[in-house]
Amino acid sequence: MFMDYQQETAWDLRLNLLGTPIRVHPMFWIVTAILGWPYYTITNDFTVLLTWIMAVFFSILVHELGHVFMGKYFGTQGYIILHGFGGVAIGSNNLSNRWKRIAVTLAGPGIQLLLYVFILFLSEARLIPHEKDGPWLKVNLFIGFLLFINLYWPILNLLPVFPLDGGQALRDFLSLFLRSGEKITYTLSIIVSVLMIVYFAKTENFFMIFLFIMMAMQNIELFKRA
Repeated sequence: MFMDYQQETAWDLRLNLLGTPIRVHPMFWIVTAILGWPYYTITNDFTVLLTWIMAVFFSILVHELGHVFMGKYFGTQGYIILHGFGGVAIGSNNLSNRWKRIAVTLAGPGIQLLLYVFILFLSEARLIPHEKDGPWLKVNLFIGFLLFINLYWPILNLLPVFPLDGGQALRDFLSLFLRSGEKITYTLSIIVSVLMIVYFAKTENFFMIFLFIMMAMQNIELFKRA
């Protein structure tokens, strides 16, 4: 989304997890560090920034694996690229059946929300020590980041804005019943993007403002072509 994430570089990190090829573009680490930089400025502790980066990496990887494994259930073979604006599970929703595509699309945020519930259960059941110092301090910081990322990010991702997962699922759903399903999706995406720009302008979250401006522009172009 918004960048040529398929272009390979000499600095890409390559992994293979549970039979799924994974490539991490250098911009993933850079953007993630920028997003987490306020945590470093507050604490003046570089390990806090590293903890944030690892929490984001783990969470987005889980999200994309949700897409891939749901796709595998339906017979597709996907692979993952993590890039500056998150991640993408390429090939996972190469399915002609729209209901199956919707299931693959929703599996990403769905598995994140399940992860949130699981971690919250472990925390509330005191199965994870709640020490505020010593070796458990960074563990609890990592868990805190995971709880934040895997609740708020999937909720944001479910907004009816294409190409977020919510927008992709909405486009497939509406297209099942309406010839104008795509145009309706792009129109709603533009409206919601503008509302989110106004909201994040109040909080001075410039990254999210930029993100939704780009999505609004993308949906305007898609609306013209639909």
